[in-house]
Amino acid sequence: MSLESSITDLVRASTDLTATVRGKSAEIDSKVAAKISEMEAWRSGARDEFASILAHEIRVGGKGDHWYPVVFDLPARRVGDIQIARHVHQDEDKYGGFNGHVLLHLRAMSGEWGGMPAFLYPVSYGYGHGLFATTPPIADFALTAYGMKAVVWLLGSRSYNVTSSCPVKINVFNAESGNLVFSDGRPEFEIRLDAMTAVSSGMIPNGYLRGV
Repeated sequence: MSLESSITDLVRASTDLTATVRGKSAEIDSKVAAKISEMEAWRSGARDEFASILAHEIRVGGKGDHWYPVVFDLPARRVGDIQIARHVHQDEDKYGGFNGHVLLHLRAMSGEWGGMPAFLYPVSYGYGHGLFATTPPIADFALTAYGMKAVVWLLGSRSYNVTSSCPVKINVFNAESGNLVFSDGRPEFEIRLDAMTAVSSGMIPNGYLRGV
């Protein structure tokens, strides 16, 4: 084989190798970009997931002696826990210290179409009036929106802390009547809830423990 032929073959091999490396580099770059996008999507979802574990405060308006519907979207196809709490000095600037505290722990799952049956039950419930509060902070709770949401009637003109084991959307309604808590564009399927003016007779007042 002549020197010229050998050089030609070497150049051709080098060119082929360069093309192969470039192709592999592009393939690697594409896979890295896809993995970065996947990780960013996971991180965004994880941020929402784990942030929900931290307590955040909601404010219920209206009158201080009426209970208003606060609606929670329920997790689908898995069980979720929601805890609603007030510490003993919350809203101290408005009501003074020792104005009542509460903890309601609910366990629930959405009854989405094609999913599983909806359920909602209290794991535990307890409250204390405090030195200056005489009204129970919670009047009732129930499934609503065809089993896709939970509603809890909370005493108005107060703040509450909510924690959950999964992301939940919370809507607070402050109107005395006709609060639109579900709508899918068809008036015949709308669900409206009123504020309550008395504690439900089915709401056990204190020390409730179930499922143990």
